[in-house]
Amino acid sequence: MSAVGAPLFDALGDPNRLRIIVRLCDLGPSSTSQVTTVIPVTRQAASKHLQLLESAGLVTSSRRGRERIWTVRTEPLARASDYLTQLDAAIGDGDHGTNMRRGFEAVLAAVDDLSARNLGDSLKGVGTTLVMKVGGASGPLVGEAQGAVDCAQDHLGVIGLFDEVAGAALQRVHRHLHVGVAC
Repeated sequence: MSAVGAPLFDALGDPNRLRIIVRLCDLGPSSTSQVTTVIPVTRQAASKHLQLLESAGLVTSSRRGRERIWTVRTEPLARASDYLTQLDAAIGDGDHGTNMRRGFEAVLAAVDDLSARNLGDSLKGVGTTLVMKVGGASGPLVGEAQGAVDCAQDHLGVIGLFDEVAGAALQRVHRHLHVGVAC
């Protein structure tokens, strides 16, 4: 694994740290106390998670009075796409990172429109944008994952924890690839 990839993917591999990143992306810069509300751990454990994310370059912090304010950094994720492209070159056509970057840049370009919609329509808009821009085998896989999100939303009424939805998405992709079954 590359020097860029290992700490990044290790940091994102923990569900609590992933929840922290999602919270910071959704709500912007947040205090340690605010971040602690999204993970089921003590403030001390949350601080350790935040420090690990900071050492991986995924967040930065600054002081505001007695509180530390955390902000997500997207640059490491963009650099990781180069690593994903290298991995894809060994087993595919070497364009995965490039395609994913193109897809997420299109989502970012449409973020104002997407955020004005209700949750379900926003997720469908993100999924549709990714499927149309990513291309290759990634497009259908993202589409299958989006279908799983739609199913989860239909059954739960709202989106539950990210790992539940991600797990459902992976199961749906697996079923589609091996059995041909949708939702």
